[in-house]
Amino acid sequence: MPNAEMGDPEYQSHYGMELTDSKILNIHGSLDYSKNNIDEIQQLVIATNSMPRNMWRKTRAFSWMTALLHFDKLLQIPLVLLAESTGISYRQIIESFCEVNNNDFPLIAEIRDHFCSRAEIIQNGGPEYYYSKEWLGIWWPDDEYQLIRLSAEGKLGIFYEESRKLLETLLKKTQNYDSIPLVAESVKINHALLKQPYLYDDLETESEYNILGMYNQVLKDQPSSFKRIKSKYRIARSTQTWKDWQTWCREVVWYGNKKGDYLYGSASLEK
Repeated sequence: MPNAEMGDPEYQSHYGMELTDSKILNIHGSLDYSKNNIDEIQQLVIATNSMPRNMWRKTRAFSWMTALLHFDKLLQIPLVLLAESTGISYRQIIESFCEVNNNDFPLIAEIRDHFCSRAEIIQNGGPEYYYSKEWLGIWWPDDEYQLIRLSAEGKLGIFYEESRKLLETLLKKTQNYDSIPLVAESVKINHALLKQPYLYDDLETESEYNILGMYNQVLKDQPSSFKRIKSKYRIARSTQTWKDWQTWCREVVWYGNKKGDYLYGSASLEK
């Protein structure tokens, strides 16, 4: 705001604030082709003395990666259980995805590189959101666009396999060998729970651990045991179905944005 303290040129100079002009866009908004359209402009801080431009880009990419893995629910279950069972911080887990080797984890590296590239575009005055003519013709947060791309291009299986290997590498590096089977099982369950189109039948899946019981206990801040307890679940895919990608994009990725409603419901079965 021009009248705010941060709007004072002297304040900006003191803290080394670098600004760029950027069009104000509505999240999940469409392009406005009307003749009378007037673009509103905002000023974004894209660097300061304490956060140079390269660090700003890394931070922006880190935030998108966090949103994709945790808030979009692609890996929330294994991340929650890994952090709770080992004490490894969420920051360390997310950073491991941001610092992957291109040769060992090519798909995750591709996602990371997209985030870094988009951060640089924003620094140069580009749009805050990613426009996709193919997917509803609207502006998507970059993490949501990556969720759509991974799903529609049939790359979720590769993503989950790379993620399992990456988390296993982190566990070995931190000498948390006992948690490797737990995390592998939780990756499998998370994959099965992710809402996707063209799935019409419930799925029954088994685990060597009570993955969902432990996960829900952690979310409720209740004591949780990470012992092996064979479990069986029915994933309620038949209760919500989507017959095409466009409907799924709208009803799951877009409408599920505020509450993170990206996972199917499930029930525990006797084992």
